[in-house]
Amino acid sequence: MYKVNFVLVPSFSSSEWLNEKMLQITQAFVTAMNNKNYPIHTVNSYEEINHIEHNAEYLVVIGAGNIIVDVDHFYGMLENIPEDVGLIANLLQYEHDITPYFHEQCFIIKTSVLDQYDFSEGSDYGTELIRSIEDMHDGHAPLFLTLGNQQVERKLQFGTKIIEQYLLKNYKVQNWDSSWRYPKSVNQSLQSIISDTPVQSRLYLYPKKSTDLFESAFKNLELIEGIDNAQYLFIKVISNAVKMQVLNAWQTEWATNEAIAKTVIYPATGFLAELCAINSGANKIIFYDVNKNNLEFKKKLYETWDGTDYEKFANDYAIENNLSIEPIFSQDHFKTSEPKQSTQQHIFASWDKFRETMDIEFVHCDILTNFDTLKPYFTENTLFGTSTILTFYPYSHILYSTQQIEIVRQRIAETVKQTKSVWVEMPYKLYDYT
Repeated sequence: MYKVNFVLVPSFSSSEWLNEKMLQITQAFVTAMNNKNYPIHTVNSYEEINHIEHNAEYLVVIGAGNIIVDVDHFYGMLENIPEDVGLIANLLQYEHDITPYFHEQCFIIKTSVLDQYDFSEGSDYGTELIRSIEDMHDGHAPLFLTLGNQQVERKLQFGTKIIEQYLLKNYKVQNWDSSWRYPKSVNQSLQSIISDTPVQSRLYLYPKKSTDLFESAFKNLELIEGIDNAQYLFIKVISNAVKMQVLNAWQTEWATNEAIAKTVIYPATGFLAELCAINSGANKIIFYDVNKNNLEFKKKLYETWDGTDYEKFANDYAIENNLSIEPIFSQDHFKTSEPKQSTQQHIFASWDKFRETMDIEFVHCDILTNFDTLKPYFTENTLFGTSTILTFYPYSHILYSTQQIEIVRQRIAETVKQTKSVWVEMPYKLYDYT
């Protein structure tokens, strides 16, 4: 049995464009953080959750518009949910609400307790639901809920019946408390990206709020007066992030050993291209990247590095050029362990010989807008890699639509077929047209 399954739900704002974009982005972030490959389901409504076939202890229901900010913290909390907790959600009860409910943005439900999840609204007469004195913020977000002893008139809103069902089964119903919202140890690399705002594990963009303004701000990556605070933070962070003041010093994926090639065309991330060249027998590498810093670093590496203490070389370069270094999350660092071992064995041990015998070129290219730049470098038996660029790399999905990405995929497939080459992407798929 899986610990969790993820369930993605649309945002239902008044903008079709924004709804599609929110779902696209949230799917990318959830996939990127899904280190244990838990199943991800996408439904068209909350009621459809009842029809999902799953084998999980918990369903993590994530509304479109959620951004997983601190992947390590959020994922770690998912792995340690107490057994007596049935529901975790954004619990709400404003002054005018006679009955508590929860916001649809994101919630976790224990699957072994209930057979059906009733999201219906209306009025009834039933057991009183008591909010805690403790509150998460502004007096309308109780820390937890309990059952009262009286039968009262109730106004049922989103999730009220589900709250009652878990409490009747003697399971706890709690808010996303501080342990969920704020990491104990702040990831300094992440903090530098977010700037002066405290790091939270998850950010919700509230697409139903200031919808038209948010859509305009998003399309233009421009801060507009009147958008929600979370939307403002998101646009601010993304506007800075697309400047790509970062160095991808290590790769998190392993190099394919299933292809024979003359030329390797790969992103300039870590030593992925070099390992692919060794495994495939290639004698030429074309490093391409949308991030100029990766290319400039790679050039300096080949020109000046002596093959010793790569970590110091990369760190010194990053400091000198005011760059942060990725990966920044511990789960991604874990994924670099095998690539690092292979790199040390096959590259570092014979660095001088490798760089003297390997023909290399560098191409600054965003394949999602200018794949044609790379086409002249394709020859018969080329090994072409796109890593996660076309699958779940979050920035691709922030900046481009699913339709734009699909068009590029088709053009890549055509080029690979025409040149009788091999294309590899992550999660690992190999398309062999040799």
